[in-house]
This record gives sequence, structure tokens and C-alpha cells, in this order.
Amino acid sequence: MQNPSSFIQTEFVPAMNNHDLEKVVQCFDPKATITFQVAPPGFPSTLQGTEQIRGFFERMIDGFHAEPKDFQATGDQVHWTARITSNMLKQFAVDAAESEATATVKNGKIVSFIPTFPPDIVAKLQAASLSARQTTPQTGTTARPSSR
Repeated sequence: MQNPSSFIQTEFVPAMNNHDLEKVVQCFDPKATITFQVAPPGFPSTLQGTEQIRGFFERMIDGFHAEPKDFQATGDQVHWTARITSNMLKQFAVDAAESEATATVKNGKIVSFIPTFPPDIVAKLQAASLSARQTTPQTGTTARPSSR
């Protein structure tokens, strides 16, 4: 079985960069968690299990690219930094982000994943989350009489 750092570098990151949603989801244990310091709009601060993790990556993987570096492993935990881009981040006025991530890998599966972003990116995500909560979804349109 691969060591945790090798697993992240040869399985998880390439699956993300290749936009292979099924492979990405397979990298996670069925009971895995993803914990955000600030959740992207539309997501809770903690995702748990395959269904929620799939839902997140379905949105994140479009246009995703990571340039990871500085991998450091301690036991089952792997920490790294990366410059990432994603169409989802671009929706929040973030063209690219320098990020950090920590994953705990057990038995060849990620059981915990914690991505973190610098304060300027966190502020943009918080503003987008606040805006999303204040905006009520439109349930339909009402025809207005013409004013002729």
C-alpha cells in the first residue's frame, strides 16, 4: 500500500487535475469528512460521507487545476500547499488561490481533508456566502400588464 504522501501526489491530485470525478470520490473513505475554515456558498462547514463529498467536487472540479508543492508527511497526515484555479472559485471573484491542505489517509483512503485559504480569499468566500444567504431564490415570474 502507498504511503499517504505518495497517495495524495499520485492518486488524488492527478484525479482532480484530470477532472475525474469518480476517481476523486474513490480516493475518499465512505465516512470521510471535509472541513472548511469558511464553507463555499451553498455548503455546510463540514461535509461527511460520499454523497456530500461528491456534491462538492461536482461543483469544484470544473476547470480545476492545482500546482501542489511542499508535501510534508507525519504518520497518516499529509500537508501541502498549492496554487489552485477552478470555475467555482471564479464565480466568487477568485481567479487563483494559494491554498494549503491537510489530509489524513488511512488504508489507502482519505478519511479527513481540510483545505485552507489565505485571509483575502476567505473574505471573498465570506462575502459570497453572506450575499447568497441574503438573496432569496426566485420562484417564478409574474406577468405585468403592459402600460400602453
